[in-house]
Amino acid sequence: MNWNAAHGPAMIAAVQAHADFLGEPGGYVDPIRALDAAGVLVQGMELGGRQSKTFGIYFGPEDSGPAVLLNTRFDETAVRHTAAHELGHHVFGHGTQADDHIDSLEELGRRSWPMHEMAAEAFAAWFLMHPDCVATAMAGLGIAKVASPEQVYQLSLWLGTSFRGTVRHLANLRRLSQRQAQAWIAASPARLRRTLDADSVSPRHWQLGLAASGHRLHVRPGDLLTVDLAGEDVEHTVLPDGIQALPADGTLTPTLRLQVNRLLQEPSTLTASDDWHVALVPCPERRGHLNPTL
Repeated sequence: MNWNAAHGPAMIAAVQAHADFLGEPGGYVDPIRALDAAGVLVQGMELGGRQSKTFGIYFGPEDSGPAVLLNTRFDETAVRHTAAHELGHHVFGHGTQADDHIDSLEELGRRSWPMHEMAAEAFAAWFLMHPDCVATAMAGLGIAKVASPEQVYQLSLWLGTSFRGTVRHLANLRRLSQRQAQAWIAASPARLRRTLDADSVSPRHWQLGLAASGHRLHVRPGDLLTVDLAGEDVEHTVLPDGIQALPADGTLTPTLRLQVNRLLQEPSTLTASDDWHVALVPCPERRGHLNPTL
C-alpha cells in the first residue's frame, strides 16, 4: 500500500467515525471523546524517560481491550494526534499496536511506514481535519483560500494539529498544490510566530480578526492572542480569569495583546467590543483515566 491508496479507505472510515462517535463534523475535533463513544478505555500517563519514543499503545480485544494508553509526556497536539491514530487502529481492527515509531518513521521518510500504520495515520489526518472542520477554521480566519505558510500555522492552532501535518493534509484536500506543500512544509513554526512578534517566546500565537467573532478557540497556558479588528477600536474589553493583557506593541493600529497565564478552569468568553467575542475553551489535563463515561 502507498499513501495514495491509504487515503481513500481512511477518508471513508473517518467520515463514518465522525457520524458514529461525534455527530456532524465542524470545528475542533475531540478524539478522546470519540474513543469514549466507541467504547475504548483511555488512560493517560507518562511513558518512559525523556528519550522514549512511545506515543501510545492500542490494546485490541485479544489483549483485554479495546483500550488505549497515551503518553502524556508529549504536548497536547501530539496526544490528540496519537489518540486519533489509535482510534484508526480500532476502527480498522488492527489488533494490539505499540506506536513507538511515529517520529522515527517520519525521519526515515513517509514511504517507510508499514501498511497498517499508513492506514491509521491517514485516518488520523482525515478524522482531525475533516473537510468541514477545515472550512470552519478558515471561516474563523476570514479566508477563502490558503495563501501562505503563516495562514497554515494559524489553521493548525484552530484545528489542534501540527503545522507539518496540516500542510500535508491541505494538499490531500486540494486546498494546496503538492508543489506548495513541498515548499512550505520546511517552514519553521517558530519563525512564523516571530513574524507576529519578534520577541515572542510563546509556543503558540493566535492572530484573531473580525471573522473570529462567535467562534470557539481551544487554548493552552502560555498562548498569546492578538486581536486586530481592522482599525476598529478595541473597547469594552472583558477578560476572563486566567487571561492577562499585555502592553500595546507601539503601533498605531488598535490591537489587543493577551496571554493565557494559567490553565482555564472552564470555557470563558473573551469580549473585545460590543460586537466581537470568542469562547475560550481550556485544553484539559491528560493524565489519569480520560473517559468521561466509561
